[in-house]
Amino acid sequence: MNTLLRLDGLIGNKLSGRSVFVSRIKEPAMKNVHKINAHVLLTVFFVFCLVPLSRSYAQTPETEFIQNNAIDLSVEVASRPGSFHSPLDSTPDPLGNFIYFIAIGKRGPGVFRVAATANSPVVEIAAGYPFVSPSGIAISTDGLSLYIADAQAWSDEGLSGQIFVLPTSGGTPIPLPGAAGTKSRNLDVVREDGSEVIYYSGRNPQRRQAAIFRLPVKRNSNARIVAQGAPLVEPDGIAVTRTGEVFVSDHASAGNRRGNIFRIKGRSIRLITNPVVMGNSAGIALTLDESTLMVSSHQRNGYDQVLIVDLRTLRTQVFTDVVGQNTDAGGLHRAHERNIFSWADFTAGGQGLVYVVRPRP
Repeated sequence: MNTLLRLDGLIGNKLSGRSVFVSRIKEPAMKNVHKINAHVLLTVFFVFCLVPLSRSYAQTPETEFIQNNAIDLSVEVASRPGSFHSPLDSTPDPLGNFIYFIAIGKRGPGVFRVAATANSPVVEIAAGYPFVSPSGIAISTDGLSLYIADAQAWSDEGLSGQIFVLPTSGGTPIPLPGAAGTKSRNLDVVREDGSEVIYYSGRNPQRRQAAIFRLPVKRNSNARIVAQGAPLVEPDGIAVTRTGEVFVSDHASAGNRRGNIFRIKGRSIRLITNPVVMGNSAGIALTLDESTLMVSSHQRNGYDQVLIVDLRTLRTQVFTDVVGQNTDAGGLHRAHERNIFSWADFTAGGQGLVYVVRPRP
């Protein structure tokens, strides 16, 4: 199954048998400045004096159709069904040759591998104990280790929530002690100053607030909080740039089962998208040049889509080919060194499937 996704964004037209919807954020115009009444002045006072300066929020985006350049992608089912079910999250290896994913097999929840080609056999890497309910997976930059987030796995100290490290060749998952108790949900791995660093979503066990954490892999240290509390409610997917800018998908931040994408830069948290129904996991991934963000999400009719955000303009597109046949969008990650992505759907094909997404040559 190999379908071309053309995202030309032509106004009101259909491309390759489907409509392309595009939106962007507009800055609110300032008109009739001299006619501001006392009520408005009180509102301005509240915004600038009572809201912490470390938080900045975009206005609600307005929707319009716009012209955009074409993006050609191909999508195909990578996994052959039968040996697993209910895949939640997936990640390609650094070159995009193999996909590692979380699912349930004959021995319980675990990690599996499949070649990034159509209809490939699935190999179990590790399953069962100590995994309880793994929800996120990422791979090291050298492709030798996998990191698995499990919010329900218990530590030896009786703390709920672990991140396990597992060799891609198989073996016993080992917990990273610095993440114990933080209810890890999903994660991304980057190199900073020559060392591997995990960024992940979870909860601060002391304040019981939603939080984003930073954890160096090879240092004997605890996870450090990058951001916590409002506007974060149920943060999930993480994507981090080479300069440490963090993008986060949040399941519930918009209410009514809808979420948002936030950009975290230093102490600033900024909303960058319209509310959207997120996938589960609510995977997000940056393109290799870090100019575009892809978001696992749902259409209004409940079927899957990938939301594409141009980070320079905040204009958005959606594509639905192939993945739009499904209703349980899951994790989305990119290979470290290629514009090759993996996508999981919890129930596609009856028991769930894993897809590979790559640019059209």
